[in-house]
Amino acid sequence: MNMEPITKEGTSMDEILSDFKNVHYAFQPIIRVSTGEIYGYEGLMRPVPFTPDEVIYEYEVKNRLQYIETLTFFQASRAFLDSGLEGKLFLNSFPCVSMTQTDADEYLKKFGKELSGRLVVELLEYPEIVLNSWYAKKHYLGSFVEPVGIALDDFGTGVNIDSKVVSLYNPEIVKLDRSLISKIHQNERKQAELDQIISFMRPRGTMILAEGVETKEEHDYLVAKNLDFLQGFYIGMPTIYADDFSEE
Repeated sequence: MNMEPITKEGTSMDEILSDFKNVHYAFQPIIRVSTGEIYGYEGLMRPVPFTPDEVIYEYEVKNRLQYIETLTFFQASRAFLDSGLEGKLFLNSFPCVSMTQTDADEYLKKFGKELSGRLVVELLEYPEIVLNSWYAKKHYLGSFVEPVGIALDDFGTGVNIDSKVVSLYNPEIVKLDRSLISKIHQNERKQAELDQIISFMRPRGTMILAEGVETKEEHDYLVAKNLDFLQGFYIGMPTIYADDFSEE
């Protein structure tokens, strides 16, 4: 296994990720369908010149996803608050790792007050679930004064995303992947799949968010289905609002 750091444009990935000033976060709006108003934003890592997929792959190979998890929680939260954005902050979280208790305590100290009632942890569909990591994560998220929302990413598309995982996480929101949403207005198979998901989630009181909405036709079809939230290029592009934010 090659443990040498990946280099691009003369810069190593480890060098980029070791300095918070090099890792920016873009925020993509999420709207509430019933009102058309912004409900919150998803924080998306922008580790230029590398892509998020390159970073995740390399750090998974090196068994260092915990570092990316911790970096995202701290840096995306600071960028979100420094940007003055309203509503909820959706943070991506790996199902196989959690912050250390020391880092979690520091995170709560720095952001617990400002993000109380505003944080939604979005559990990704990869890699495999590690139950101990979920229990540790659930424990420190329970330290917030107001409950932290749980969202389940890419329902129905990943190795972890099925009814058993819904029962485990008991998410407030499930997110439907672009693969289901793309051209759904003209695809009967996708329409039937969406109807099944709605029938499964509604009795549980679980809200549904469609991401990857890129056209008016997709938007109008999903609005007619009375989904709870929409996200995608048609709704709003990911935007970096604060390039230079404080480390504290």
